[in-house]
Amino acid sequence: MASPSYSDLPEAYGSTNADPSKLPPASATTSLPEVYGQHVPNPSQLPHVTETTNLPEVLEGPKPYYEVPDHERKLENGDTLGERRIWGIKRKTFFILLVVIAVVVIGGAVGGAVGATVGKGDSESSPSSDDTATTTSGNSPTSTSSSSILPDSQLASVNWTDSSGYAHYYLFYQNNDKMLINSIWDSENKTWEARSLSASLNSSGVNIDIHTGSSIAAVAWNAPDDDWNLKVYVIRIDNAIVELTTEQSTVEAAWKQGGLGTNKLIAAEGSNLAAWHPNVGNSSWHPETVLLWQDDEQDVKLSISGGNWNDGGTITQAMNSTGLAITAIQGIPRPEEIRWRVFYDSSDKLRAQLISTDLDLEATKPSALRRDLPQDATSNYAVLCINEIDILAVNLGGDGSLVARYSDNSIWSDDDAPTLHGSPSGISASSNFTAIAAHAGRRVYGIVDGEIHEWKFSDDTPMDWTYVGQVNTTVSN
Repeated sequence: MASPSYSDLPEAYGSTNADPSKLPPASATTSLPEVYGQHVPNPSQLPHVTETTNLPEVLEGPKPYYEVPDHERKLENGDTLGERRIWGIKRKTFFILLVVIAVVVIGGAVGGAVGATVGKGDSESSPSSDDTATTTSGNSPTSTSSSSILPDSQLASVNWTDSSGYAHYYLFYQNNDKMLINSIWDSENKTWEARSLSASLNSSGVNIDIHTGSSIAAVAWNAPDDDWNLKVYVIRIDNAIVELTTEQSTVEAAWKQGGLGTNKLIAAEGSNLAAWHPNVGNSSWHPETVLLWQDDEQDVKLSISGGNWNDGGTITQAMNSTGLAITAIQGIPRPEEIRWRVFYDSSDKLRAQLISTDLDLEATKPSALRRDLPQDATSNYAVLCINEIDILAVNLGGDGSLVARYSDNSIWSDDDAPTLHGSPSGISASSNFTAIAAHAGRRVYGIVDGEIHEWKFSDDTPMDWTYVGQVNTTVSN
């Protein structure tokens, strides 16, 4: 805190009954009066005060300095000599005021110096918003988040590359009002923006009461004719699965309800969702979207869009509220034979089952990975195909820690915690993650303490993740 100017200090006047309108105005340039000894000199002996003198003044008149009055009253009409005064004030009162003013000035100066020192220390220890919002070329940037994410929120992510070669990343999650929020990043602008998908629906008269903590699944693709597609799947409060879609790739996209809004698919309470669509197609061939969900009998169901979302069959029975994931890999030894690989929890073990695209559910038997999963496996798995053959599969442990494994030419590694490089203090693979997601852009996302964080990895080191930054979840108006 800066010390106050002398004009802010209390002024001493000659009479307590003085007319305030006749008092001289204060000036920011006034200072303290000079102190004389016990015997006050004659006014004619006082030094002449100039504008450049450093001597402070108590009062200021219209002139740059105050004219010193006669300190001895004249004898008029037989009056006796009055008590000696200094500038119209009794000597004792003057010196008391002088001491008070000196204490105030010294205290203000010391306080200002201390305040400036403390303020400097605070500014050095607390980084500015510019320090926390950094961008690395080719990476999605760090951004401070002030939004409130629903504690039970799930997370879904997809990526898409446009015809100009720019990458687009999408994240979907819920806020504390159960609104569905969408954060978007692209490699041209290199910044995250967040908008309310629910608000976009409401503006067009579509009101969907999304289940608190609903599972979220999403797919994005562009066909060779450059048609762009993005679809999101959530569960309503009545457990009906809802499809949301848009034909725009910007954060201002207008969303609408898709073909699953007529209660065709009713999921079990707590069911998870998983969706997949190939990034291929043309004007004469439109690949189908595959959707996984669980019914009240704990059957993992497979539905496809091409059959008007008819039941594609039961894959298997699984643990209640099992995590679900689906991806596609090339056929071995014939790469042209694309197969789906479905992941679910069976008897507390993560299982991967191959399914041919002709929906021959008996074509292969499921293979069990080496990790026993938490009994309450309610979080979706983050699973993605790395190079059309290998797969990275991540799930959350019962304590919110990350557990990952990958397949190399169909040989699965031992499951282990991924190595996180450059993460903020307090965030590690053993942190309390509440949701995870990943997409084919070699990005993994996790919600930790109500904030979304992003990591990247390379094909040759899928278990080594490098921190990219915090995703902006502050919704723009």
